[in-house]
Amino acid sequence: MSLLLKKLSQSIALGLLLCGSVGTATAAGTDYSVKTMNTVSEGSTNQAGYNQVYSFALVTNGPNGYDDIRELNSLFIALKKAHKAEQLTAEGEKLFQLVDRVYPRLKSVSGDRLTDLGVSVVSNLGAEYAKNRRSYFSSRIDYENNISMLFSFNGDNLSLNTGENFVLGMTRVLGQETELIYEQGIDEKALAYYRQTEYKNYLNNYPDLEKVLGRLSVMNQNRTYIANVLPRIFKKKLLDEVSHIGLIDQAQRIKLEGKDIVLGLYHFYRIFPSYDPALAETVKAFFNESIMRESERNFFASIEGAETFYKYGPGFNNQKISKEAGKKFEEDLATEMSRLVEAGGKSMEDAGKLYFTDYRAALNILSFFMSDNLSPSLKPKDLITLTGEGSFDLSQIVPLNTMIVLDVYRNGDGELVLKMMVNGKDVKFRNGCFPETPDSYYYKWSMLEDCFIHDTGL
Repeated sequence: MSLLLKKLSQSIALGLLLCGSVGTATAAGTDYSVKTMNTVSEGSTNQAGYNQVYSFALVTNGPNGYDDIRELNSLFIALKKAHKAEQLTAEGEKLFQLVDRVYPRLKSVSGDRLTDLGVSVVSNLGAEYAKNRRSYFSSRIDYENNISMLFSFNGDNLSLNTGENFVLGMTRVLGQETELIYEQGIDEKALAYYRQTEYKNYLNNYPDLEKVLGRLSVMNQNRTYIANVLPRIFKKKLLDEVSHIGLIDQAQRIKLEGKDIVLGLYHFYRIFPSYDPALAETVKAFFNESIMRESERNFFASIEGAETFYKYGPGFNNQKISKEAGKKFEEDLATEMSRLVEAGGKSMEDAGKLYFTDYRAALNILSFFMSDNLSPSLKPKDLITLTGEGSFDLSQIVPLNTMIVLDVYRNGDGELVLKMMVNGKDVKFRNGCFPETPDSYYYKWSMLEDCFIHDTGL
């Protein structure tokens, strides 16, 4: 694999960032699910005052375009057909006018690119990461005013786009003449295991998974909410058609059932914070009043969280594939740590390693690193709680542009120790991995590696 060498200076970065700069905002509530905007503000990164020797940061994709533009196209076609047939309610007509107005803008950014807001959000995250480790990174500037970093992504354009803008943000705080040098390398094994054959076989051929996903899809509340939304949009004649045979458009070769339309509406609702927080608030008010209540959106978000829990998260206690996928990242981490161990904890040529990937990989990794500290696995016969205690809230665990940081230090005894932060907060590794002291977040690497190798607490 050839590596592309990059050199970025602060002056270049500022020139790019000041063109069309956009502010950031944090979406309230949980009804955006994994599309919830995330603003990270880190606290103290080194309470113990140890000597930092390295830093790993894994960042998930930032606010991007429509994940599946075909879904938006189908929703637009369905509403347009109902509009022409005069089968939209007053609220449905307002919805059509909204979709018609924003349709060109939503189509203008592909799903594998950051939106303008996404560029700003990701760049600010890179700046936050560098700012809170400024003294460490400053100590790694060489005589040519360079800082070297390793750079790894999962092979898709969105992750690469996220990574490059994150690095641009880092350059904003590293000094006017400082240049950050990095190499782009693809690591699908550690960062895209969910796309590999073994994982696809699990998703498509594991009976317990198929059963539990089926149970979620036919829940009475799910059917009730779908039945509640459709009459707000369609008049009786078309509503009956949608409810019995689906909405068919022969010219476009599409057929949409009621559940497809309602899910498409939910995904339409949750995309707006990626483009424009102010417009997102306008759409939220309109949906609350006329289309889809907050309780209904929260339910659809919780269904998505439950499905993700089983597919990519803690999942079943007799099927550890999601956690084992996270182990692939730990193996890469161990490889990099072995270089530090061999060097006696002294400075390496590179100051750290950056990883950029999809939220599914981050969930795999957290499921492996934290295990029950994240959420307990379930028996196949048990159904995850959708709300309240025991629920799995993706908006709190892996929102947009999640950042997992593993800072490496040398303690007073000269031993290498790691501390993990997730979205700016210190978190502990899984039970069975013991920190330096019971109330500490610092883990000796020698003990942490042994815990991983022997799967303690997994």
